[in-house]
Amino acid sequence: MQTLLVVDDHIIVRQGVKNLIENASNNSISVKECSGHEGLKLVRKGPYQAVLIGLTLTSIDPIELVKQIRDDKPGLPILVLCSVDEEQYYGRLFRAGVTGILTRESASDELLDAIKKLFSGGRYISPSLAEKMTGIPSDDDTSLMVTLSDREYEVMVSMVSGKRVKQIADEMSLSIKTVSTYHSRILQKLRLDNDAQLIRYAIEQGVIRDSIAAREKLLVSEFNIKTASLIQAIKEIWHQRKLVIIVIGILGIITYFVVYYLIKFVV
Repeated sequence: MQTLLVVDDHIIVRQGVKNLIENASNNSISVKECSGHEGLKLVRKGPYQAVLIGLTLTSIDPIELVKQIRDDKPGLPILVLCSVDEEQYYGRLFRAGVTGILTRESASDELLDAIKKLFSGGRYISPSLAEKMTGIPSDDDTSLMVTLSDREYEVMVSMVSGKRVKQIADEMSLSIKTVSTYHSRILQKLRLDNDAQLIRYAIEQGVIRDSIAAREKLLVSEFNIKTASLIQAIKEIWHQRKLVIIVIGILGIITYFVVYYLIKFVV
């Protein structure tokens, strides 16, 4: 009998998936279930022929869990259960080492087919997700998101959540210069010009919730940008004014000497 481990923090969800798979397979597949916090420990105890992970894990970052399992069990198939509107994670999931992605909207037959395909050494992507992934143009906002490395994505989430560079550097054990470099790369890869655009982008892509706090941060960021632009404009005007004063001063000196010598030679 083949065994599958279902990892999800919601007891009702994982028990429901367990019952669904066992019934659909006529009990030919044995399913164990656990929370995200227990996932890696049970994988190590094994043996399992595949692991099914819910992307809604809260006890641990699901992508981090995928990486840990992949490091510990390189050949173990990993299927991730996600929503069709979470396409910003597809690239990161595949880079982390998942073997397949299935939507929560999938029927029990598709779920069983996906698991069997993984058991036989294949890969699986829900047809609805495959269409969405292949249909994304190269300059689409979502495809730009998957160009970010995991570290860049972490920095971006921290920044748009309101954390300052020093705080991010301390939490991630990085230098302030390194965080600033990540910041520049993020803006460049996402084709954005400033933090206000980055926050707006993060809200639109579902990276952070569209909340009052997020809107306040957006307004503050836009205000800071406008203030910086105003200060720069004032500096330029002042710089130009100083140039005018210098030019007038030079012309005044030249005029003085011209008049002086004219008077001297005429008189």
